[in-house]
Amino acid sequence: MARKLRHRRHRPLPARLFSAAVTCAAMAYLLAIVGLPVGTLFYEAFAEGWDAFVAALRDENTQHALWLTVKVCAIVVPINTLFGLAAAWVLARQRFVGHGALAAFVNLPMALAPTIAGLLIVLVYSPTLGLLAGPVEASGWQIVFAPPAMVIATLLVTLPLVALELLPTLEQLEVAEEQAAITLGANAWQTFFRVILPAVRWSLVYGIVLCTAKAAGEFGAVSAVSGKTIGETMTLTLHVEQAYTDYETVKAYASSTVLTLLSVGTLILHLILPSQHRSAPATNE
Repeated sequence: MARKLRHRRHRPLPARLFSAAVTCAAMAYLLAIVGLPVGTLFYEAFAEGWDAFVAALRDENTQHALWLTVKVCAIVVPINTLFGLAAAWVLARQRFVGHGALAAFVNLPMALAPTIAGLLIVLVYSPTLGLLAGPVEASGWQIVFAPPAMVIATLLVTLPLVALELLPTLEQLEVAEEQAAITLGANAWQTFFRVILPAVRWSLVYGIVLCTAKAAGEFGAVSAVSGKTIGETMTLTLHVEQAYTDYETVKAYASSTVLTLLSVGTLILHLILPSQHRSAPATNE
Protein backbone atom coordinates (compact mmCIF):
# COMPACT_ATOMS: atom_id res chain seq x y z
CA MET A 1 0.00 0.00 0.00
CA ALA A 2 2.81 2.42 0.90
CA ARG A 3 4.53 1.62 -2.38
CA LYS A 4 1.34 2.43 -4.32
CA LEU A 5 0.97 5.74 -2.48
CA ARG A 6 4.57 6.71 -3.24
CA HIS A 7 4.03 5.76 -6.88
CA ARG A 8 0.96 8.01 -7.05
CA ARG A 9 2.78 10.93 -5.42
CA HIS A 10 5.68 10.72 -7.87
CA ARG A 11 3.73 10.31 -11.09
CA PRO A 12 5.11 12.56 -13.84
CA LEU A 13 3.35 15.90 -14.30
CA PRO A 14 2.15 15.07 -17.86
CA ALA A 15 0.50 11.88 -16.59
CA ARG A 16 -1.28 13.78 -13.82
CA LEU A 17 -2.42 16.48 -16.23
CA PHE A 18 -3.71 13.86 -18.66
CA SER A 19 -5.60 12.09 -15.86
CA ALA A 20 -7.13 15.36 -14.70
CA ALA A 21 -8.10 16.29 -18.28
CA VAL A 22 -9.80 12.93 -18.87
CA THR A 23 -11.66 13.20 -15.56
CA CYS A 24 -12.85 16.73 -16.33
CA ALA A 25 -13.95 15.69 -19.82
CA ALA A 26 -15.90 12.73 -18.46
CA MET A 27 -17.58 14.89 -15.80
CA ALA A 28 -18.46 17.57 -18.36
CA TYR A 29 -19.93 14.95 -20.68
CA LEU A 30 -22.05 13.47 -17.88
CA LEU A 31 -23.20 16.92 -16.83
CA ALA A 32 -24.27 17.78 -20.38
CA ILE A 33 -25.95 14.44 -21.15
CA VAL A 34 -27.45 13.56 -17.75
CA GLY A 35 -27.12 16.38 -15.25
CA LEU A 36 -28.58 19.26 -17.26
CA PRO A 37 -31.65 17.37 -18.55
CA VAL A 38 -32.48 16.01 -15.09
CA GLY A 39 -31.91 19.40 -13.48
CA THR A 40 -34.09 21.07 -16.10
CA LEU A 41 -36.83 18.50 -15.48
CA PHE A 42 -37.01 19.31 -11.77
CA TYR A 43 -36.76 23.04 -12.45
CA GLU A 44 -39.67 22.95 -14.88
CA ALA A 45 -41.71 20.71 -12.58
CA PHE A 46 -41.53 23.35 -9.82
CA ALA A 47 -41.45 26.41 -12.11
CA GLU A 48 -44.98 27.41 -11.16
CA GLY A 49 -44.54 26.64 -7.48
CA TRP A 50 -45.15 23.79 -5.08
CA ASP A 51 -48.93 24.16 -5.20
CA ALA A 52 -49.01 23.72 -8.98
CA PHE A 53 -46.75 20.67 -8.67
CA VAL A 54 -49.00 19.04 -6.06
CA ALA A 55 -52.12 19.92 -8.05
CA ALA A 56 -50.63 18.26 -11.13
CA LEU A 57 -50.01 15.05 -9.18
CA ARG A 58 -53.52 15.18 -7.68
CA ASP A 59 -55.13 15.50 -11.10
CA GLU A 60 -57.67 12.76 -11.72
CA ASN A 61 -56.00 11.45 -14.87
CA THR A 62 -52.57 11.54 -13.22
CA GLN A 63 -53.89 9.58 -10.24
CA HIS A 64 -55.48 6.99 -12.53
CA ALA A 65 -52.26 6.62 -14.54
CA LEU A 66 -50.24 6.26 -11.33
CA TRP A 67 -52.53 3.61 -9.88
CA LEU A 68 -52.67 1.69 -13.15
CA THR A 69 -48.87 1.69 -13.20
CA VAL A 70 -48.82 0.39 -9.62
CA LYS A 71 -51.33 -2.35 -10.50
CA VAL A 72 -49.32 -3.45 -13.54
CA CYS A 73 -46.14 -3.60 -11.44
CA ALA A 74 -47.95 -5.49 -8.66
CA ILE A 75 -48.87 -8.22 -11.17
CA VAL A 76 -45.72 -8.28 -13.29
CA VAL A 77 -42.99 -8.18 -10.62
CA PRO A 78 -44.10 -11.22 -8.53
CA ILE A 79 -44.63 -13.33 -11.67
CA ASN A 80 -41.24 -12.48 -13.15
CA THR A 81 -39.59 -12.91 -9.75
CA LEU A 82 -40.84 -16.50 -9.53
CA PHE A 83 -39.92 -17.12 -13.16
CA GLY A 84 -36.48 -15.57 -12.63
CA LEU A 85 -35.75 -17.78 -9.63
CA ALA A 86 -36.80 -20.92 -11.51
CA ALA A 87 -35.06 -20.02 -14.76
CA ALA A 88 -31.80 -18.98 -13.08
CA TRP A 89 -31.68 -22.17 -11.00
CA VAL A 90 -32.35 -24.38 -14.05
CA LEU A 91 -29.73 -22.59 -16.17
CA ALA A 92 -27.13 -22.66 -13.38
CA ARG A 93 -27.68 -26.18 -12.10
CA GLN A 94 -29.07 -28.30 -14.95
CA ARG A 95 -27.53 -29.44 -18.23
CA PHE A 96 -29.93 -30.86 -20.80
CA VAL A 97 -30.72 -30.86 -24.50
CA GLY A 98 -32.01 -27.41 -25.28
CA HIS A 99 -30.14 -25.67 -22.47
CA GLY A 100 -28.67 -23.14 -24.90
CA ALA A 101 -32.06 -22.55 -26.51
CA LEU A 102 -33.63 -21.85 -23.11
CA ALA A 103 -30.87 -19.38 -22.28
CA ALA A 104 -31.39 -17.67 -25.64
CA PHE A 105 -35.16 -17.39 -25.12
CA VAL A 106 -34.66 -15.93 -21.64
CA ASN A 107 -32.32 -13.30 -23.10
CA LEU A 108 -34.42 -12.63 -26.22
CA PRO A 109 -36.55 -9.79 -24.74
CA MET A 110 -33.33 -7.86 -24.01
CA ALA A 111 -32.57 -7.75 -27.75
CA LEU A 112 -36.17 -7.19 -28.83
CA ALA A 113 -37.28 -3.61 -29.44
CA PRO A 114 -40.13 -2.77 -27.01
CA THR A 115 -42.40 -1.55 -29.80
CA ILE A 116 -41.89 -4.83 -31.67
CA ALA A 117 -42.73 -6.71 -28.46
CA GLY A 118 -45.99 -4.79 -28.26
CA LEU A 119 -46.82 -5.55 -31.89
CA LEU A 120 -46.20 -9.25 -31.23
CA ILE A 121 -48.78 -9.14 -28.45
CA VAL A 122 -51.27 -7.58 -30.88
CA LEU A 123 -50.52 -10.26 -33.49
CA VAL A 124 -51.26 -13.00 -30.96
CA TYR A 125 -54.23 -11.62 -28.99
CA SER A 126 -56.05 -9.33 -31.45
CA PRO A 127 -59.70 -10.48 -31.71
CA THR A 128 -59.69 -9.94 -35.48
CA LEU A 129 -56.17 -10.62 -36.77
CA GLY A 130 -54.51 -12.42 -33.86
CA LEU A 131 -53.18 -15.95 -33.80
CA LEU A 132 -55.58 -16.69 -30.92
CA ALA A 133 -58.42 -14.60 -32.36
CA GLY A 134 -60.92 -17.46 -32.09
CA PRO A 135 -60.41 -18.31 -28.40
CA VAL A 136 -60.11 -14.62 -27.46
CA GLU A 137 -63.36 -13.72 -29.21
CA ALA A 138 -65.14 -16.74 -27.76
CA SER A 139 -64.03 -15.87 -24.23
CA GLY A 140 -65.50 -12.39 -24.48
CA TRP A 141 -62.40 -10.89 -22.89
CA GLN A 142 -60.89 -7.73 -24.29
CA ILE A 143 -57.15 -8.20 -24.16
CA VAL A 144 -55.69 -5.87 -26.77
CA PHE A 145 -56.22 -2.14 -26.10
CA ALA A 146 -57.06 -3.00 -22.49
CA PRO A 147 -55.08 -3.51 -19.26
CA PRO A 148 -54.54 -7.29 -19.83
CA ALA A 149 -52.44 -6.61 -22.94
CA MET A 150 -50.49 -3.96 -21.03
CA VAL A 151 -49.66 -6.52 -18.35
CA ILE A 152 -48.64 -9.14 -20.93
CA ALA A 153 -46.45 -6.66 -22.81
CA THR A 154 -44.77 -5.55 -19.58
CA LEU A 155 -44.24 -9.18 -18.57
CA LEU A 156 -42.49 -9.79 -21.87
CA VAL A 157 -40.08 -6.86 -21.78
CA THR A 158 -39.14 -7.39 -18.11
CA LEU A 159 -39.00 -11.19 -18.25
CA PRO A 160 -35.19 -11.68 -18.12
CA LEU A 161 -34.26 -9.02 -15.53
CA VAL A 162 -34.53 -11.05 -12.31
CA ALA A 163 -33.09 -14.18 -13.92
CA LEU A 164 -30.05 -12.33 -15.30
CA GLU A 165 -29.31 -10.79 -11.89
CA LEU A 166 -29.55 -14.17 -10.12
CA LEU A 167 -27.68 -16.30 -12.65
CA PRO A 168 -24.09 -15.13 -11.94
CA THR A 169 -24.60 -15.52 -8.18
CA LEU A 170 -26.02 -19.02 -8.54
CA GLU A 171 -23.17 -20.02 -10.85
CA GLN A 172 -20.65 -18.93 -8.20
CA LEU A 173 -22.50 -20.67 -5.36
CA GLU A 174 -20.87 -23.94 -4.38
CA VAL A 175 -23.01 -26.98 -5.14
CA ALA A 176 -21.39 -28.70 -2.15
CA GLU A 177 -23.48 -26.58 0.24
CA GLU A 178 -26.70 -27.78 -1.33
CA GLN A 179 -25.46 -31.39 -1.37
CA ALA A 180 -24.49 -31.13 2.29
CA ALA A 181 -27.95 -29.88 3.21
CA ILE A 182 -29.56 -32.78 1.32
CA THR A 183 -27.19 -35.24 3.02
CA LEU A 184 -28.25 -33.87 6.42
CA GLY A 185 -31.88 -34.63 5.58
CA ALA A 186 -33.15 -31.35 4.15
CA ASN A 187 -35.77 -31.61 1.44
CA ALA A 188 -35.81 -29.47 -1.71
CA TRP A 189 -37.81 -26.62 -0.13
CA GLN A 190 -35.64 -26.52 3.00
CA THR A 191 -32.51 -26.48 0.84
CA PHE A 192 -33.90 -23.61 -1.19
CA PHE A 193 -34.99 -21.45 1.76
CA ARG A 194 -31.99 -22.16 4.04
CA VAL A 195 -29.12 -22.44 1.55
CA ILE A 196 -29.91 -20.97 -1.87
CA LEU A 197 -32.16 -18.03 -1.00
CA PRO A 198 -29.85 -16.53 1.69
CA ALA A 199 -26.95 -16.74 -0.75
CA VAL A 200 -28.74 -14.90 -3.55
CA ARG A 201 -30.91 -12.55 -1.49
CA TRP A 202 -29.17 -9.29 -2.48
CA SER A 203 -29.10 -10.23 -6.16
CA LEU A 204 -32.77 -11.11 -5.87
CA VAL A 205 -33.60 -7.79 -4.20
CA TYR A 206 -31.79 -5.80 -6.88
CA GLY A 207 -33.40 -7.88 -9.62
CA ILE A 208 -36.84 -7.11 -8.15
CA VAL A 209 -36.03 -3.39 -7.92
CA LEU A 210 -34.73 -3.34 -11.48
CA CYS A 211 -37.80 -5.20 -12.73
CA THR A 212 -40.07 -2.75 -10.91
CA ALA A 213 -38.29 0.29 -12.37
CA LYS A 214 -38.43 -1.16 -15.87
CA ALA A 215 -42.10 -2.12 -15.53
CA ALA A 216 -43.05 1.33 -14.23
CA GLY A 217 -41.08 3.14 -16.94
CA GLU A 218 -41.96 0.97 -19.94
CA PHE A 219 -43.31 2.96 -22.86
CA GLY A 220 -42.84 1.33 -26.27
CA ALA A 221 -44.50 -2.05 -25.68
CA VAL A 222 -47.31 -0.62 -23.55
CA SER A 223 -47.95 2.16 -26.08
CA ALA A 224 -48.45 -0.39 -28.87
CA VAL A 225 -51.10 -2.41 -27.02
CA SER A 226 -52.89 0.08 -24.76
CA GLY A 227 -54.99 2.16 -27.13
CA LYS A 228 -54.07 5.20 -25.00
CA THR A 229 -57.58 5.79 -23.69
CA ILE A 230 -57.44 8.61 -21.15
CA GLY A 231 -58.66 7.47 -17.75
CA GLU A 232 -58.64 3.80 -18.76
CA THR A 233 -55.43 2.53 -20.38
CA MET A 234 -52.86 5.24 -19.60
CA THR A 235 -49.87 4.32 -17.48
CA LEU A 236 -47.67 7.06 -16.07
CA THR A 237 -45.29 7.04 -19.04
CA LEU A 238 -48.17 7.31 -21.52
CA HIS A 239 -49.70 10.03 -19.36
CA VAL A 240 -46.48 12.03 -19.57
CA GLU A 241 -46.54 11.86 -23.37
CA GLN A 242 -50.21 12.81 -23.54
CA ALA A 243 -49.84 15.73 -21.12
CA TYR A 244 -46.80 17.06 -22.97
CA THR A 245 -48.62 16.77 -26.31
CA ASP A 246 -51.55 18.71 -24.84
CA TYR A 247 -49.15 21.43 -23.60
CA GLU A 248 -49.89 20.59 -19.95
CA THR A 249 -46.21 20.91 -19.18
CA VAL A 250 -46.40 21.07 -15.37
CA LYS A 251 -48.46 17.88 -15.31
CA ALA A 252 -46.01 16.19 -17.68
CA TYR A 253 -42.93 17.30 -15.72
CA ALA A 254 -44.48 16.47 -12.34
CA SER A 255 -45.31 12.93 -13.49
CA SER A 256 -41.82 12.61 -14.96
CA THR A 257 -40.25 13.44 -11.60
CA VAL A 258 -41.99 10.42 -10.07
CA LEU A 259 -40.43 8.12 -12.66
CA THR A 260 -37.06 9.89 -12.35
CA LEU A 261 -37.01 9.46 -8.57
CA LEU A 262 -37.74 5.75 -9.07
CA SER A 263 -34.75 5.53 -11.42
CA VAL A 264 -32.53 7.39 -8.96
CA GLY A 265 -33.62 5.03 -6.19
CA THR A 266 -32.69 2.08 -8.39
CA LEU A 267 -29.25 3.58 -8.98
CA ILE A 268 -28.69 4.14 -5.25
CA LEU A 269 -29.64 0.54 -4.49
CA HIS A 270 -27.28 -0.61 -7.26
CA LEU A 271 -24.45 1.19 -5.44
CA ILE A 272 -25.43 -0.05 -1.98
CA LEU A 273 -26.43 -3.67 -2.48
CA PRO A 274 -23.17 -5.04 -3.96
CA SER A 275 -21.21 -3.96 -0.87
CA GLN A 276 -23.82 -5.56 1.39
CA HIS A 277 -23.77 -8.68 -0.77
CA ARG A 278 -20.00 -8.98 -0.43
CA SER A 279 -20.19 -8.64 3.33
CA ALA A 280 -23.22 -10.91 3.74
CA PRO A 281 -22.68 -14.57 4.61
CA ALA A 282 -23.55 -17.07 1.92
CA THR A 283 -25.83 -19.08 4.19
CA ASN A 284 -27.63 -18.72 7.51
CA GLU A 285 -25.83 -20.20 10.44
